[in-house]
Amino acid sequence: MSIISPGWETAPPATAHVVVVPPPGPVYVAPPPPPPLPLGIRIIYAPFYAAGLALRYGVYYLVFVPVEVFGRALSYGVEGGVDHGGDPQQQN
Repeated sequence: MSIISPGWETAPPATAHVVVVPPPGPVYVAPPPPPPLPLGIRIIYAPFYAAGLALRYGVYYLVFVPVEVFGRALSYGVEGGVDHGGDPQQQN
């Protein structure tokens, strides 16, 4: 027998780390995505898409935003919740 024992007889070193690897997840098989629309269909569709965007954001900026701004003006008043000058020591 030799003085140096083989590695399988010794205990693992104190700095050994155990790495736990989770099993792989399930594999999903989906149909391939549809091909893009032909150029002629995209040209025909473009004005309707633009009209939809104009309606959506036009209504938002012409109806909802002014109502929000008016509501904030009523909540905070003319000054908008901002102190314009004065001595900061007097506010306490």
